[in-house]
Amino acid sequence: MFAVWSLARPLRPQFCLPLLILALGAACASVPPAPLVDAELAAGLQARDPRLIADVADLSGLEPLALARPTVEELADSHSEGFWRGCAFAWNPQVRMARRELAAALQSVGAAGKPGAVALGAENEDFENLGDETKLELTFDLLGLLGLEPSRAQKAGARAQVERARSGLERALWNANFEVERARVRLGAAQARLGLLHGLLADVQLQDVRLEILGRRGRLSEVDVRMAELVVHELEHAISQERARVALLRADLAQASGLWPEHEALSSPGPELLHSDRASLPEVSALELLADHPQLRELRSEYALAEAALREIAAQAWPSLRAGPILRFMPSDLILGGLLDAELPWPGSVEPRVLAAVQQRESARERLEDALLAALARVQSLREELEESRLRAAEHALPMEQTAIAVLDAVTRRLNLGMLDVFDWTMRLRELRMASLAVVDERLTARLFELDLQEACGVRAQDREVAP
Repeated sequence: MFAVWSLARPLRPQFCLPLLILALGAACASVPPAPLVDAELAAGLQARDPRLIADVADLSGLEPLALARPTVEELADSHSEGFWRGCAFAWNPQVRMARRELAAALQSVGAAGKPGAVALGAENEDFENLGDETKLELTFDLLGLLGLEPSRAQKAGARAQVERARSGLERALWNANFEVERARVRLGAAQARLGLLHGLLADVQLQDVRLEILGRRGRLSEVDVRMAELVVHELEHAISQERARVALLRADLAQASGLWPEHEALSSPGPELLHSDRASLPEVSALELLADHPQLRELRSEYALAEAALREIAAQAWPSLRAGPILRFMPSDLILGGLLDAELPWPGSVEPRVLAAVQQRESARERLEDALLAALARVQSLREELEESRLRAAEHALPMEQTAIAVLDAVTRRLNLGMLDVFDWTMRLRELRMASLAVVDERLTARLFELDLQEACGVRAQDREVAP
């Protein structure tokens, strides 16, 4: 009824402002609420299945990120590296956060460089007689409409933010891949230690039966029998500790990969992950690192962002110009006029901020230089550490284990013939346990160094020609 009444009569000035505000408010965006439902959150986590990832190629879409996209066959095999790479790309917490930051930056680009807000002003000198005279002013951002330097600087800054977010996602994907792979290798090493201890326990329990028989026949003292039982308890204690470690490492892998803690795939990592292909990455130059390494690429984008910020600050030296119509409502007339509003920065207020932004830009350059130097030094040191760890595993730890096995076999035969006491046998058994665990630990160290070196070089071993 209000609309019919208003159309039938001339609009009085006091109604113009409310109607205009209502019209502008109708264009405001509204976002529907999205309340959290606890049951849906838990069900969504539990239902995660790498085989249901729609399009793995779109999980990153970044080049030159040197990570092969997992295939459908790999996503169906939890023993494949591609399976876990797909999990990292889809559900790693840091990747999910970086992906949202990139999506937000892409959405913000559309608003960058747009004209400023439309300003509406109303003026009346006598509130008791609103119909006497009312003035409305409507102004627009003139420089923004023309797309001059301030607008261009804002657009450049928004594009730099997008590239910064994109490089952040690239780094997150890169780091997540290695985070998951390290968690897998550590879990595989724990499973290897657990299997080794179970094997030793089975051998000891078999020998313990013989010793118990010898004890009942009076050929061994009670101390000897108790000493054999002590070895069993030591192994059972070590197995319990290793089981706890497996549970902790399994939780680490679940968190890094984003899989439900009871997902069957978390049981797949095993001792085979400790095997090394003995491959060495080729030498990488500083230019290759700058071009390929995600961390350095991210620092390059931070420099570009600092450059864009400097440009935006420099654009503040431009005057602010607003122009628009003025409507003056009189009791018997309507007068149309115009308004030009200019704002100039205070002399000397912009230059100090420009100089400060220059320092920020140079600081970004220096961070990139320092990171490049650190990356080159780390690559060199990791190569040497990897070679030494492989040497320790193959030429030190493994021969020590083989010797300990031979010694224990000989000692066990002498013990069964009554030529040796139980104390010497238990000592040789402890030495074998330590030597066998040392082999697992050294192989684990070598595998972790291999991953560290691949990450530091900015490539995976299979992505470049390698030398045996």
